[in-house]
Amino acid sequence: IVQSLTTSHSINKEQYESPLLLSKSSKSLDKKTELCNFITEINLPMIYGNYLLDNGFDDLEVLISLTKNSIALSNQNLKDIGITVPGDRAKILIHLEEMAGNFPFILEKDIIYSNKIDENKNSLYKFLTSINLEEYIRVFKENGYYNAELLYVQMVSKNPITEDILKNDFGLSKIGHIKRIMLNLENCSQNYIKRLKSINGEDNSYKSIIFEVNPYSKACDACLIF
Repeated sequence: IVQSLTTSHSINKEQYESPLLLSKSSKSLDKKTELCNFITEINLPMIYGNYLLDNGFDDLEVLISLTKNSIALSNQNLKDIGITVPGDRAKILIHLEEMAGNFPFILEKDIIYSNKIDENKNSLYKFLTSINLEEYIRVFKENGYYNAELLYVQMVSKNPITEDILKNDFGLSKIGHIKRIMLNLENCSQNYIKRLKSINGEDNSYKSIIFEVNPYSKACDACLIF
């Protein structure tokens, strides 16, 4: 009789616990799926999802919440967990900011999250040739930047391109070239964002300032010809 009661108790216990365990397992699986979907949405390798999971970033909602405050995931954080390509890190951080609602404009997702160059448009080529630095096109591509739009959005994000990134990650050694790229990025990114806001009906001043940026007005003119 005792043995029968014990067995019965064991069965009942399993009946009550199994749904709970399945529920937890299901929720965990859903979180991982969300994270995997997040990575594939921006055309990045699935291995990055593993890097995030292995380092405790297993909840997309938490990552988005972090992005809304001062303890947001940083470029250095992603580099530390093994994501070595600067452009890939930029896409992850920009996508998080996008999901957090940090940008007062609508992103051109098909362009900035692309992992190939549009030969007909090639804004990256225009950006670099306009300041006579076309020699760096291959370097930008190797570092995950296939268009200038990604650079422009990154410049107004919480993790903008810096001189240190160009020097240490891209491997650029000429300080003058680095300075020229940074100045041009600041000017052209402002015009690009104004263009986006104008398209969204949020900024009507775009047309009147297109040719007012100096000393690289030629470069910014080229940036705006899409």
